[in-house]
Amino acid sequence: MAHAAHNLANFKRLMLNLIRLDAVKRKGSFKTQRIIAATSDDYRAHLLGIE
Repeated sequence: MAHAAHNLANFKRLMLNLIRLDAVKRKGSFKTQRIIAATSDDYRAHLLGIE
């Protein structure tokens, strides 16, 4: 638990970079893309390359 905040900050930075670098641009602002990534399992899997 000592590094939980640091790990979450790194994960957030990673996800923001993945959204920014995504080759398939989605409609909407960056804020909208963040919300979609947070709520859509399919989009999140696409960003992480899990599909």
